[in-house]
Amino acid sequence: MQNNESMPTESGLPEQPALISELPPAPRPSQVWGGWATFGLGCAIAGGWLICQLVVTIVYALRQIAGNPGINVTQLAQSVQADAAFLSLVTIISAVVGLGLIVVFILAKRNSKITDYLAIKKTSIKYILIALGVTLLLVLVELLISINSNTESQFSNDMVTAYKNSAAPYLLWIAIVLVAPLFEEAFFRGFLYAGFAQSRLRAPGAIVLTALAWAAMHASQYGIIDLTLIFVVGIALGTMRWRTKSIWNCLIMHVLFNAAAMIELALLNH
Repeated sequence: MQNNESMPTESGLPEQPALISELPPAPRPSQVWGGWATFGLGCAIAGGWLICQLVVTIVYALRQIAGNPGINVTQLAQSVQADAAFLSLVTIISAVVGLGLIVVFILAKRNSKITDYLAIKKTSIKYILIALGVTLLLVLVELLISINSNTESQFSNDMVTAYKNSAAPYLLWIAIVLVAPLFEEAFFRGFLYAGFAQSRLRAPGAIVLTALAWAAMHASQYGIIDLTLIFVVGIALGTMRWRTKSIWNCLIMHVLFNAAAMIELALLNH
């Protein structure tokens, strides 16, 4: 027959049942924003990015009008599109603003850390090599599409002209190859992916949704063929983010893909 009485301790008091230690640990608060909050804050980041581009464009247009009062709207639009210095500055300034908003919204979430939120974690040589191989494959696909569709480049004539007439093409390289990928990966495969992957969408839904949003971001620059390729690249980047749990591989792929595009642009001007 079992004795249910508590055994006395050295102090003479009966030993109490260890109920507290048997209780499950309290759930940790989420370190990322939820799905709907991520959507709303993502719209705010995208809105800030767009507003910044609009403000820079207006300032540039006013300076052009002041220097040439007789310029018409068509000429002004052509001037904006064909100025590499403007394209570089608007890309860099808006990216800095976008990154700033991402940091602010991450810090506003209790218990969150920027490095964890954006998956700024070390990666392995294995995944770096995989990223290089996938990027090479995507670049070859882009070249084959350009050849088969009888198009010289994914770039518009204005972009080619802008690069050709640029007094400082290195600034455009910095903007396109380094700054733009940094903001876009922090936003799409960093902030948005983290929030959507923790929602009901999970990782697969987050991969597809961020790829669609990324393609939509470039809708004003490219045609349907290039946008389809951008969506496919977005799927590859999102998959890499999911598999490696690090944003570095995505950033490496994005930088190399943009560098290949800039090399193509440079070759068109020789």
